[in-house]
Amino acid sequence: MRLKRKIGLLVILLLILCGMLLAGTKKGYHKDVYSEHYVPVEEVQDELSFSIYKEMDWEQILLQKQEYLTKKAASEILEFLGLKDYIQLPEKSENAALDRGEWNAVYTEILAYLDDEKTVTTQDLLLMDVIESDSGCILVTNEGDYPSKFGQHFLTAWDNYRLYLLDGKCVGIAGISEEEAEVYNTYIKAVEDGTLTFLSGGAEYEITMDASEKDVTEGVADLVFSNGKLQIVRKKEQEIGGKLLSYDENTIEIEGYGRISHTGKIPVYELLEGEDVTESSISKVVLGNMEVSYVIGEEEVCAILIRTPAVIENIRVLLLADDGGRFRSAVYLKADVDASIKFGETVSDYAAGTLLDVSTWFTERDDTFSIQPATENGKIFLCDEAGNTISNGYSGSVEVRRYEEGYTVVNSVPFETYLTAVVPSEMPSTYEKEALKAQAVCARSYAYIQLMRADLAAFGAHINDSTSYQVYNKVEAGEASRQAVEETKHEVMTYADEVIEAYYFSTSMGYTDTAEVWNPEEMENYGYLKKYA
Repeated sequence: MRLKRKIGLLVILLLILCGMLLAGTKKGYHKDVYSEHYVPVEEVQDELSFSIYKEMDWEQILLQKQEYLTKKAASEILEFLGLKDYIQLPEKSENAALDRGEWNAVYTEILAYLDDEKTVTTQDLLLMDVIESDSGCILVTNEGDYPSKFGQHFLTAWDNYRLYLLDGKCVGIAGISEEEAEVYNTYIKAVEDGTLTFLSGGAEYEITMDASEKDVTEGVADLVFSNGKLQIVRKKEQEIGGKLLSYDENTIEIEGYGRISHTGKIPVYELLEGEDVTESSISKVVLGNMEVSYVIGEEEVCAILIRTPAVIENIRVLLLADDGGRFRSAVYLKADVDASIKFGETVSDYAAGTLLDVSTWFTERDDTFSIQPATENGKIFLCDEAGNTISNGYSGSVEVRRYEEGYTVVNSVPFETYLTAVVPSEMPSTYEKEALKAQAVCARSYAYIQLMRADLAAFGAHINDSTSYQVYNKVEAGEASRQAVEETKHEVMTYADEVIEAYYFSTSMGYTDTAEVWNPEEMENYGYLKKYA
């Protein structure tokens, strides 16, 4: 009797132990919280989306199992992929969970066998914020934003994660990285009571600051994070100033300094007096019309600081070649008055009427060539190789840049002077005075919008001289067009307190249309364009 009782107790203890072991596989598991000990099956399914199998295929294998990945489920994945004989799983029970490190080792081998095009990549990224979305959340990192299917609280801000990326999305987490992570070219707004407030990527952040960094002040800086904490603040103190003349994906051209390399995406911070510091984009820097500061680090432009508003004086026009292209194989110029030539830091005198072969200036380097008449009424002409003029005269200055494809020519001209050469090119000067004045207001409004956009910034221009924008200087300005511009000086058309994009046409079929013909992104901004028969 006593033996039977002992056996019964032993069976009960074994059952309890088995229950504890089974329960232990799920102890501490929360599907909505990141863990090194478990991998949610939804995450595994997303990681395997690079393969030829569809989502429903993985659902049949994974979602019928436990919420987290087990050895048994991993074995079935390998069998489904035809890799069971090639990839070895860890030694553990079938129902035991694979921890993240174990699964990553298996997943790495799967990618080596099947992801020939290397579509899945890994990258260490600092998580700065998580934004909820319809399909999960968007991971805001120090290197950009990545949509994911994780819950909003799955990961922890300011930890550095090694992410699996596929087609611009985060499909999985390899683990927490022990490497340092940097947030480059932020703007520190304030340091108060151990909290540092900074701008980055168009958003504002607050983070606890180490006591050793108590002397940090406002300005542009790189922030270094590790172990979920801000460790180092590297301030950038060097600044230069000048007008922005051109920029592309590699360089930025500053008046007085020439072309300087930049870090890629250049943050722009507005520090206008009496207003809160905000982050904007380089489109806010009005090409050739704005004195701004450039923060320099390691001989590169790291950020731009706007401290004063733009003062609109000039518009920069790309003069197209005879074939309508941007580039020319050669450029010959002549001025009707004495002028000065600038090439990099070299300044030279020019005698009126002398033919200039611009290519001779570019024999050793690629600075910007510019010529500026000594008098306000002086004009510069495009010429052929023999010195015959092939254009009307251009007021202002003319700049020439060299690219792999050839030379570009840009005319920087006072804004109102530009309009006097647009109006007669778009409307015959014999038209009634009020029609010419209306044309001047339309042209001014349209030019202002294009000046703010600077679509051709890579070539140092706001617009070109063709019908793609407004025809410019194809007909010489006469008294009628000058008078129309003068009598409407500074007048523009507005809608909802904003200058309108004043489209107009050369030939009318008797009615107008809405902005839908241009497929604008924000139709409501074009409420002034109506259908009229």
